Order: sequence, then C-alpha cells, then structure tokens
Amino acid sequence: MHFEDGWCLHQKHHEFLWKRVIIQTNQMILNEEKQTKQKQFQTQVRQLVETIDDMGNPFEEDTSKMSVKTAESIGKAQ
Repeated sequence: MHFEDGWCLHQKHHEFLWKRVIIQTNQMILNEEKQTKQKQFQTQVRQLVETIDDMGNPFEEDTSKMSVKTAESIGKAQ
C-alpha cells in the first residue's frame, strides 16, 4: 500500500515508531531532570534544617540583640 507522498505502510510505521522513541526519550530526560532538581531541593532543605539546629532559629531570636552591619560600619571598623 502506498500513500500520496510515495511512502509505503512499512515506512509510515517506522516513522511512527521513531517519533514514539524520540517522545519517550524526551520524557525520560525531563523526568531525570525533575528528579535531580527534587534531590537538590531536598539536600538544601536538609542543610538548612541542620544549620538551624546548630545555630538556632533566627526567626525566634530576640531581634533587639541582633546587630546589623552595613558596608559603612564595616569600613569604619577597619
């Protein structure tokens, strides 16, 4: 069986299969990228929690004890 463009059914089937392989490959790549980003996020959250455990939660500290350093005050101290 031939189509108007001169391709036979066998060629059309191969074209369909290759397109499907390409789509599935792209989906696998996107899933891997998504998993990588999720793992990076989990690692960053874990590190943040460890830092807060070690140093204390800055949002619970008495803000009157905190000192704000500006570039000007650091320059004067030097």
